[in-house]
Amino acid sequence: MSLLIDHQTLGADVVEQSARLPQETPPKPPKLRPSRPLSSFVKVSTLTGLGFFLVLFVAEHAAPSPWKPSTVIGAFGGNEKSAQMLASLEADRALVAMQEQEKARALQEAEILRANQERLRALEGPSSEISVFCSHDTAKLTDLQSR
Repeated sequence: MSLLIDHQTLGADVVEQSARLPQETPPKPPKLRPSRPLSSFVKVSTLTGLGFFLVLFVAEHAAPSPWKPSTVIGAFGGNEKSAQMLASLEADRALVAMQEQEKARALQEAEILRANQERLRALEGPSSEISVFCSHDTAKLTDLQSR
């Protein structure tokens, strides 16, 4: 048995059927907007910078003291006034403490002079040397009390 293949009619039936089917058109690719790399870079950079500063701001005001950015990097730029006020308060406290110590020392010296004066009055007699010493102590005592 042999097959006879006619080259002229071979596939003619398929061509007729394909002519009857609707022709499909390939889908059109979507239109792409022209790329603007500079504007997208600016947007991303701006959002990143704003986000970074927002995080720093929130951390400076809400974080516990050891975790604040100013404490971590050792800079107190925003707290400079606070540091000056703190130093001023410490200087005032030191001055007040020194004045209190001086006042206590002056009171102790006045008490010693008063005790010496009383002792001299008890020993006082007709001697003029003792009365001169006593009047000198009285002058010191009034001077110390006036301070």
